[in-house]
Amino acid sequence: MPPAAPRPVVLPPAAPDEEALTAPLPSPHPASHWAPAPAVVPRVRRGPGRLLLVVLLIGGTAVAAALVVPRLLDARADESPAATAGLGEAEPTAEEIEPEPTAEETGPEPSADSVATEDVTTPEPSPTAVGIVEIGPGVTDGRAGSLAGMFDAYFGGINDKDYDRVAAVLDPSGSVDPGDPADMAGLARGTRTTRDSEIVLLGVEDAGGGRLRADVTFRSDQEAGAGPRQRPGETCTRWRITYTVSGTAPGDYRIVRGKGTSAPC
Repeated sequence: MPPAAPRPVVLPPAAPDEEALTAPLPSPHPASHWAPAPAVVPRVRRGPGRLLLVVLLIGGTAVAAALVVPRLLDARADESPAATAGLGEAEPTAEEIEPEPTAEETGPEPSADSVATEDVTTPEPSPTAVGIVEIGPGVTDGRAGSLAGMFDAYFGGINDKDYDRVAAVLDPSGSVDPGDPADMAGLARGTRTTRDSEIVLLGVEDAGGGRLRADVTFRSDQEAGAGPRQRPGETCTRWRITYTVSGTAPGDYRIVRGKGTSAPC
């Protein structure tokens, strides 16, 4: 067995010295290097005041941004290639755009009727009557107007007993030679009491050989004894006569002869 370990000897505690207990402890630093301890800064409590300060700081930042950002944008707009490099004109501002002219400045817009009238030239309609001679509605021949003028001279001369006017529209080769006094005297005798009316040119057609045929109806009023050969006592007669006309141009038309039918009114 191993030998037993020696037991330690416990000494009683020594009595403390009263002067040692009451004397101040020496300072670890010399007196010349001593400095007072730093003052303790009181800790600031976080309360509503700090929150208000944060809000004011954020608001100030937003206002500064609102003032500075537009200036930055304006500066960038001035530096666009269109404004600085001359590559094109910048978009016009609202002040540069001219307003649209008002209706008072431009005047009323032309109506559809006025435009049609300016663009389309309507041909002049053919005459429906020349003097006392009416042109029938179905007559479309362009020579009808000149022929109606010739018949107006013929029938108007008989009514006025102006036989020189009648002679001017008679063809010398026809049934009555205007240059033969006997022929003209016979015409004057047969129509001395006659008055013609309701004269209508119903049709025009070529007759060949440079001549025309004109279909005419009219009414004659005369004294008894001056009526048609078959009915000499007739005082009102309706006639339908087809006249052969010479001439190829307006103003040259002459009556050659006439052939037709008659009936009492």
